Amino acid sequence: MKEKKTEKQSESRKMIRVDISKSLEFIGLPLITFDKDGESLTFLLDSGASMNLIKRNVLDHFSHDAEQLPQKTQYYGIDNVCHETHMYSFAFKLGEFEYCEQFQEIQDPEALILDMEDGALEIHGILSSQFFMKYRACFSYDTMEMFFTAPDNSN
Repeated sequence: MKEKKTEKQSESRKMIRVDISKSLEFIGLPLITFDKDGESLTFLLDSGASMNLIKRNVLDHFSHDAEQLPQKTQYYGIDNVCHETHMYSFAFKLGEFEYCEQFQEIQDPEALILDMEDGALEIHGILSSQFFMKYRACFSYDTMEMFFTAPDNSN
């Protein structure tokens, strides 16, 4: 049986600081870049989203590490049609720390692509309030930084 951590134990986890000032300045969106097998994955930080989302092409590219979960979920697209999709477990790294999250797949390959003056920027997924709550995320308007705890596997 897994031991439940006390408040004091949970608070002792290392805090991670991520500067998001550049993405806010240039794009107007809070973006964070993680590493997966030496490749960069860019995620939008969206505290208003209720589920973590990841693009289908990312899951296909890293199929050896993307675990399809038994549950399915539904969402309404911009076409106002209900779509059924799968849930996946997917891990990525920030520095020395590995984060493993559950994601709903985004099936549209054109989703989350931003047209920029010097080309397109692909956002690979969205980290939602689930991520924010799990890692006690907070944002500093003074320094334009995100702070969140390292995952439990870092202890």
